[in-house]
Amino acid sequence: MAALLAQLPAAPGRPLASVRVDVARGMTSDLETRRARDSIVGDLDRFIQAQATSTLPEFRTWLAATIAEYEQWLARIARPAP
Repeated sequence: MAALLAQLPAAPGRPLASVRVDVARGMTSDLETRRARDSIVGDLDRFIQAQATSTLPEFRTWLAATIAEYEQWLARIARPAP
């Protein structure tokens, strides 16, 4: 999940198909991260199908919300240091 969160902020300005390929390659370690990956890939597919670009306000809004959602999820599951 942390690897995905590191990729997403660099998405604006990149072709969405390229962002999709990077996301689809990663996050296969466990069921929950695969589900997160599949959800993000599905959203990216919808943007690509609509011929959207990564510079559109709608994409940037989705991106910000997605990053925030998964940062919160990661914070909830992260184990505190001993």
